[in-house]
Amino acid sequence: LKSGQRAHVINYVYGGPHAQRLGMLINPGRPIPPGATAVHRIRNEDVAAAPPLAEIAGRFLQRVAEVDILVGYNIPFDFAILDRQLGEAWRQVIAGKPLLDALALVRSHRVGAFWKGKGRHKLGNVAERLRVHRFGKAHRASSDAQVALGILYDQSHQTPPCEHCAQQWLDLVAEQDRERFEAWKANNPRPQR
Repeated sequence: LKSGQRAHVINYVYGGPHAQRLGMLINPGRPIPPGATAVHRIRNEDVAAAPPLAEIAGRFLQRVAEVDILVGYNIPFDFAILDRQLGEAWRQVIAGKPLLDALALVRSHRVGAFWKGKGRHKLGNVAERLRVHRFGKAHRASSDAQVALGILYDQSHQTPPCEHCAQQWLDLVAEQDRERFEAWKANNPRPQR
């Protein structure tokens, strides 16, 4: 990311001294599975009084429409959820915007493809390894987005200089990563129980 350029994260805007955050819990309208709570520590009680996505969707989409670049960590996962929930409005607001996925960069041969250990590419572990500071709690959108942006900023020397070139390279890296994973799965079938 170029110095001085406004780089935006889905709900964290990094604009120097005028940084803004839009971070809130959303009521999913159904119970949170215990496995999900074990990961992100958000309980049903925490979201009971929170607004549903439909109530804040307009505000959220307006914020995304104002940004130049979308940055995230494992973008396909989050964007699939947003696409299911917001549909065409989501697709329109992100159309043509560069999407920079810090996880694709981390998994590339230029950064962490050869790191060892379980969880080596998890956001918190990567932030710790690269000494990217976290503001706020883990697994909160604005905090995780800030960390993803910090990783991209810290490793920006590894990416092409323009946003669209960087996106194309990151997309290629992600596709190669998917192909390697599919090949590994084909050669390592799950044992029968």
